[in-house]
Amino acid sequence: MCIIDKAGCKPKIDYTALILFRAIKPPIDKGAYMAKNLDNAVLLDIYGAMLTEKQYDTLSAYYNEDLSLAEIAENNGITRQGVHKSITGAQEYLLRLEEALGCAKRHKELSDALDELQRAAEGISLTQRGEILRLIEKLRNIIYS
Repeated sequence: MCIIDKAGCKPKIDYTALILFRAIKPPIDKGAYMAKNLDNAVLLDIYGAMLTEKQYDTLSAYYNEDLSLAEIAENNGITRQGVHKSITGAQEYLLRLEEALGCAKRHKELSDALDELQRAAEGISLTQRGEILRLIEKLRNIIYS
């Protein structure tokens, strides 16, 4: 926010306008932001082996270690823009893999079905419930290992 003085030669900064401009920017939806990061971390866990070592390390540092772009850039001796480009490219690749293979979606559906089954088992007799809960746990171990 610059204002040219009456002589027209030297710009002056209107700090009041600048402060107001920054104050009225829309708030970040932290829930959506966290969900997106969680989704990307899940995709990294599922498809990470399909990335290059450098892409995997960069995404892992960003999502799992919660490092900033600047910190990752400093650690790897590249620019912040290079880190951003690497992360963006790897995210797009992970999304294309998910669209083609759907492993994360199936994983979520299985997990939700097991949760639903576990809730339903709580209403069954104690003997039957124990056996059902044991089978649910066995399925969870198969899916998550």
